[in-house]
Amino acid sequence: MCYFFSKIVKKIPKIMGILNADPKSFIKNSQVFNTAQAIDKTYKMIKHGADIIDIGGEATNPKITNNSRERIISVEEECDRVIDIISAIHKRFHIDISIDTSHPKVMKMAVEKGANMINDQRALTLPGALEEVSKLNVPVCLMHMFGKNNPNKFYHINDYYKMLKEISLYLKMRIKNAIAKGIKKKNIIIDPGLGGGIYGKNTKQNLFILKNLNFFKKNDFPVLVGFSRKSMVCEIIKSSPKNALFGTIALSVIAMQQGAKIIRLHDIKENIHALKMILATNLAGLV
Repeated sequence: MCYFFSKIVKKIPKIMGILNADPKSFIKNSQVFNTAQAIDKTYKMIKHGADIIDIGGEATNPKITNNSRERIISVEEECDRVIDIISAIHKRFHIDISIDTSHPKVMKMAVEKGANMINDQRALTLPGALEEVSKLNVPVCLMHMFGKNNPNKFYHINDYYKMLKEISLYLKMRIKNAIAKGIKKKNIIIDPGLGGGIYGKNTKQNLFILKNLNFFKKNDFPVLVGFSRKSMVCEIIKSSPKNALFGTIALSVIAMQQGAKIIRLHDIKENIHALKMILATNLAGLV
C-alpha cells in the first residue's frame, strides 16, 4: 500500500460493526440467533473493514422503551444470547470484540470468552459494574443516557449549549467514579448517547450534539458515537430504518469531521467507502 492510501486508512475512525442477539432489535439485518449466523456476519464485516465487533443481547429499541417489562431480560438470558457467539468469534477471527452490556456478570463472562472491550449504555451505574470493570482491566465506553425513569428530559430544552454542558458534566462524573474505583484513564471512552427514547434527545438536539462533538473532546477521552439508522435519520428523510442507509452515511462523514474516534454502524462497507473518499479528497496534494 502506497503512503497516500495508508495515510487515508490511518485517519479513518475505528469502525464498530453491530451484531444484535436480541429478537426485538429494530434493524433486522444485524440480528443473529446462533453462532453460525454470527460467524457469517462477522466475516463479512471484517472483510468490509470493521475494526471492532459489538455484540449485544438486550435491545434498546425506542418503540419498546416505555414498556420496561418487555425490555428487561434476565442476566442469564442475556448470557445465553451472547456468550457462545463471543466465544465462536474469538476462536475464528483476529478482531477486537466489544460486549454491549450493563451487567457485571455478563461483562465478566464475555471477557473470559474473548471480549476485550465493554460498551455500557448505563455508564457503569448498575451495582458492581465499576468494580468488575476495574478487575477486568479492558477498555470501557461510558454512555450518557437518562434511563426509563426520565427518558424525555431534554425534549423541551431549547438551550442546546446548556444540554451539551449537562451531558459533559454527567460523563465527567462517571469518569471520576470510574477512576476512583481503579479503572485506568487510558481505558475510558465516552459516548454522548445519540437517540430518542431512553437516550432522552430529540432529532434537533441529536444533530446539534453531532455537530459539536469537539465539545466533548475537551474531556481528553476518545469519543464514540452511534446513530446508525436511528430515528434522528429517519425523521429527517421521512423514511424507515430500513431505508436510512444514505442518511447514516452523511452523519458518518460529519462524525469523522468532528473528531469521532469510533463510529458504531450496521453497514460497514458503504460507510467506509464514503469516509475514504472524503479523506482522499481532503488529503489530495498534501501527502
